[in-house]
Order: sequence, then C-alpha cells, then structure tokens
Amino acid sequence: MALRTLEISLCLALLFSQTSSCRHSKTTSNSPNTTNKAQSTPTTKTQSNITGLWGGQGISFEAGDEGVKIEFDCAHGTIAEKIVTDSKAMFLVQGSYVRERPGPTHQDGNAEAEAAEYSGSIQGKTMNLTVTLSKTKESLGTFKLTQGKTGRVRKCG
Repeated sequence: MALRTLEISLCLALLFSQTSSCRHSKTTSNSPNTTNKAQSTPTTKTQSNITGLWGGQGISFEAGDEGVKIEFDCAHGTIAEKIVTDSKAMFLVQGSYVRERPGPTHQDGNAEAEAAEYSGSIQGKTMNLTVTLSKTKESLGTFKLTQGKTGRVRKCG
C-alpha cells in the first residue's frame, strides 16, 4: 500500500510540474511529433508574374495575363500562358516560334509555327531569355532584355 501511495504521489508531482499524464510519465523529447520552437523555417522568395514591355537588341517582348507576344529580327513567337517565376526568379515555358521571310506575308499565315521552349531568369529589371526549338533542340539564342524598354527589332525586308 505504501508503494501505491508513493506511485500516486509521483504521478501527481509529474502532472503538476510537466502537465504529463500518469500513463505516459516518460518524456519523449526526441519523438517526431514534438515541436521545436527554436527551429527556424527557411525564408523563400515569392513567385512573381512577368508582365509588361521588355526589350533588347533583336527582340521585343510584351507579357500580360493572356500570354506573351514576342517579335524577333526575322521571326515572331507566342506563349499562350502568363509566365510565373519560381523562388529563384527563373522560368521555363512552352510556346511557338515562326521564322519570317523577306517580302510580303500572306494573310493566311502560311509560315509554319514550331514548338519552342522559352527559359530564363529575372534579376531586377533585367531578363535573360533563351529560346530553343523543342523538336531539334536548336538554340536560337540568348537575349538580354530590360523591363520598360522598347526592343530594337529589324524585320526582314
């Protein structure tokens, strides 16, 4: 009986000092269910939409919620979605690329569009954009664009 009284006293002491139950008087500080308030969570950059006019040598890029229209020297392209950068300010989207020829163009748009991959990164007001044809993996170049600038595009003529 004295042993039982001692056990009850210990349980009451644990209950008031640690708010622990008598059935679980062992502490499990290393269990995965405990929360360590001292742990810090990593800070991540937020994703952002690319919008507005961007331009550079040989390229003009206009982005909106409906997608992107791109004019190149002797070509044009489209991206049918808005571009959203990841936490590292990078993006990768699919679109189309159409080579243009000198002279008049036909209204029926007989130039064939090719699937293209548009990838790049944003740093401040500068975008680095790489264009690659999806089927052949041919790189069409890397362009440096500035936000709010008009591109310097010379059409085939």
